[in-house]
Amino acid sequence: MNTCRATLDDLDALLADVRAGFDSYVAFAPEGWRSPDAARHRERSAELLIDSRTWALVARDEGRTMGHVAFTPARERGSDAQPAQGYEPARLFTPSQHARARRFYERRGWTDVAQDWSEDLALMLTECRVSLEQYPALTDGR
Repeated sequence: MNTCRATLDDLDALLADVRAGFDSYVAFAPEGWRSPDAARHRERSAELLIDSRTWALVARDEGRTMGHVAFTPARERGSDAQPAQGYEPARLFTPSQHARARRFYERRGWTDVAQDWSEDLALMLTECRVSLEQYPALTDGR
C-alpha cells in the first residue's frame, strides 16, 4: 500500500470512499436512517480539493483506492485554521453512536470535547480534538 497527495483526478474515488463510509452507518444509526448522497456535494468537494489550504492523502493498494484523509479549512467563518500548516489543535466529527470509530480515535490520543446534532446527517456527532505535536508528518515537523 502507498499514499500520495490527492488531486482532482481522485475525486470520484474519494466520493465513493465517503459513500461507503456513510453506508456503514446503518449498523448503528436509528431504524429508517438513510445514507446521504456524497455526490450531492461534488462541486464543493472539488473546490476543497484544489484549495491550497487543504491537505489530502489517498491510500492505494495495487491501484485500488483503499481510503483517504483530508484536512480542510475550519468550518467557522473567518477562520483559516489549517492543521497541515501548523495550527493547533486538529479536530474531527464522528457519529456519537459509532463506537468503533470513537475507540479508534481515543487510542490515538483524540479527546471528545462536544456533541451536537447534525441536521445534514440526522445523527448526533461528537467533536474530537488532538494536538498535532503527536503527528509531525502533518505539520512538517513544526
